[in-house]
Amino acid sequence: MKLYENKGTRHYTPIFNDLKSFDIIDVSELLERDKKIDKYEYNFPTMPKKLRQNKQIPEFGKKAIYIELPYEFINEWLESWTNDVCMLDERNEPCRCYRCNYNHRHKTWKYVKSKIQSNEKWESGDAFEFPGSYDNYITYLEKGIGRPIYQHNNFWPKMGTHRLAFTAITKSDVPVFFRYEDGDNIIHGRNPFFKGRSYNKLVINKSKVEFYINDKLVGILNKENK
Repeated sequence: MKLYENKGTRHYTPIFNDLKSFDIIDVSELLERDKKIDKYEYNFPTMPKKLRQNKQIPEFGKKAIYIELPYEFINEWLESWTNDVCMLDERNEPCRCYRCNYNHRHKTWKYVKSKIQSNEKWESGDAFEFPGSYDNYITYLEKGIGRPIYQHNNFWPKMGTHRLAFTAITKSDVPVFFRYEDGDNIIHGRNPFFKGRSYNKLVINKSKVEFYINDKLVGILNKENK
């Protein structure tokens, strides 16, 4: 079991720079901060559409807790992102993976990560065609993440997997807002995107985050007392 520490988050804008892990804010404040991102969007074409984001924010309830997930955890355990893994045999619903949908333009995180580690460019179209594009990666590398991940439900990861991967691989902790609860907030593993097709569960409260892989505790992030 590993004790993680925050190493800092590189934001594209200054809007969230004042926050640190375990800060709790009203959802009304989060909405106002999110609106401020819009003026930067002409420089950051790959941000998620504000309409979809604004619809998600009220689903937090009254308060949200801000956590910067350690990039070391993500880099060690994350092996896949959206549409990489076939779930045809595990769920009674249509599979959206690139194989089942014959998406030949898709690039897996395993492939993209290997290119980054080898300092090679990959062909993937522009940022509008594929969020895992090389252009997107360069933006994260040079500018940082444009919008935090809004994890408004208790199933993880369900959204923002490209932001998760690109932010971590550039050695920046990943900014995520979670729903705030007085006790433990259990975020269940939604997709087997982690090492060996495993699931990641998070247990969050106002003083620590526990990281589980298939229900085995593998790490803890404690709130810093300053």
